[in-house]
Amino acid sequence: MDKKAVNEVTASFVEWVTLTQDALSENELERIMAHLEPGREPTPYVPDSGAVKRGPNLDVGDIVRVDPSKTPDVNKAAADIYAHQVGTVEKVGADFLMVKFETGPSVKFMGTTSGSKTGLYRHTPMADIAEKTTGGKGKIFEAVYFSKPGDVSEYRKFVVDQYKGKETASDTRLSYYYSGPLINYKVTKEGDLVVTLMAQGRPYPVTLNAKKGRLLYIGAISKRPSGWERDLLAIAQQKAKEGEAGE
Repeated sequence: MDKKAVNEVTASFVEWVTLTQDALSENELERIMAHLEPGREPTPYVPDSGAVKRGPNLDVGDIVRVDPSKTPDVNKAAADIYAHQVGTVEKVGADFLMVKFETGPSVKFMGTTSGSKTGLYRHTPMADIAEKTTGGKGKIFEAVYFSKPGDVSEYRKFVVDQYKGKETASDTRLSYYYSGPLINYKVTKEGDLVVTLMAQGRPYPVTLNAKKGRLLYIGAISKRPSGWERDLLAIAQQKAKEGEAGE
């Protein structure tokens, strides 16, 4: 099956989840994770031990990512050209950095720190995260997660309108879908139970918080609920009839 076909099946699965599943509570998430990862408990929050942390100053060899949305005017032109690209600090001057990207010459950024003063942020390559957390292996999870709770009802309306034959906005079915190895399962400082995935197709890991967002589904990508395709077809046919009746 080609990539386009796989994406269509996944997009349909997202539709089924959105139309049929309620948001998971933290207790429900904990029960699901106990089934998916037998014997694994969430890592408890550990207060800062007072260990010395790296400061904001960047050093030669540091890997950085450009964030044009958090860049000072002096670096705006370079940040727009190399938006979201990853580079390596080659030289640290008194008030500037030289950064080498995969393509092109070294680029000068004013400032010497990580953060909004330069628009450069320390970056850990996804491959390194995978190696450290899963040994390069591990179960692949998938999740349907809306970081903004209000987006769930809007998206459900989008799907139903689509089935009814109405004109809709651009297709965003995969915007709320995440898949990848499990990086972290822990309790935050605020006491929230969260799951972090090394989400494929995203530049950085994604944290799923059932208390702050709306987590409708999480499971092993190889074991989707049986019968979901049949259920979705029935829903689509019913909504199509409703659309025809309303004309």
